[in-house]
Amino acid sequence: MEAGKLDDALKLVTRQIRDGFGPKLRAMLASGTEAMKSRGGIKSIDTKGDVTGQIAKVEVTIVYQNRSTEKNPMRLTKEDGEWRVQLQ
Repeated sequence: MEAGKLDDALKLVTRQIRDGFGPKLRAMLASGTEAMKSRGGIKSIDTKGDVTGQIAKVEVTIVYQNRSTEKNPMRLTKEDGEWRVQLQ
């Protein structure tokens, strides 16, 4: 997403999210890309969590080049054999 490859980022979310948000999702991702760039880009990403069957609950910590950090809880689900972000 940081590189502006929004089509690739869209593949990382469930169909439920893509169908529910439609074109608004692309705008949200573009806004996130700009926010990342304003922080100098991503320095590192760390994930911690638990997997139970087809569901994973993780906390994602992003460290940006400007040393700011962001922590986000995420819920992932297996869809078509791939892990995808789903609504919490």
